[in-house]
Amino acid sequence: ISIGSSLALLKDTTEQKVNVFTAAAGLEGQLKEEAFDGCDFGEERPATITDENLGFVKAQKVVPGRVIPKDPMVKNNSDAKKGVAAWVAIKLDVKCNGQTGTAAMNEILKFADINFSNAWEAADDKITFYYKTTVAPQGYTENALFTTVTIKGDDTISVSDIKDFELNPTAYLIQAEGAEGATTLEEAKAMFAATVPTVFGA
Repeated sequence: ISIGSSLALLKDTTEQKVNVFTAAAGLEGQLKEEAFDGCDFGEERPATITDENLGFVKAQKVVPGRVIPKDPMVKNNSDAKKGVAAWVAIKLDVKCNGQTGTAAMNEILKFADINFSNAWEAADDKITFYYKTTVAPQGYTENALFTTVTIKGDDTISVSDIKDFELNPTAYLIQAEGAEGATTLEEAKAMFAATVPTVFGA
């Protein structure tokens, strides 16, 4: 393991992009990764980030054993009085070693550990995740999808095993109330797939 070597990982990662399904008036969502870029809900990433504790900076020079903070969370930014509760999903746009999607995630997991929260349910593709409970208007997912990406540091990993990669989250929301809403997580999954089949694979 060469501590002096480094690679740029998570470079040009997510710009807090959020897709919102407006199944009811006022349904709106926001995504943040505060431990990664220091930005709260609704804040834009600054042009320059220098805080060495943030994942954005740690991701620029990676060695085996490095822990990169990254914590995707989603807010239901609907009006507190007029808004509705929502089911939330995150789809990761994953790239690694010339591959995308599930194949890319499989490559990443060879040299990195991602501590996914059990508050989210993973789909079989390993890149789609559903928050298990609804999120009230002005509420947010109290558990981040994950909080760290840790580059493995055991004897089986060397710098040459680590590849540049990206984990870009996009958040989706569907109403959890009303005749056209989803009353269960299973119904929400079906609605996500029916609404954006190219994303959710229906």
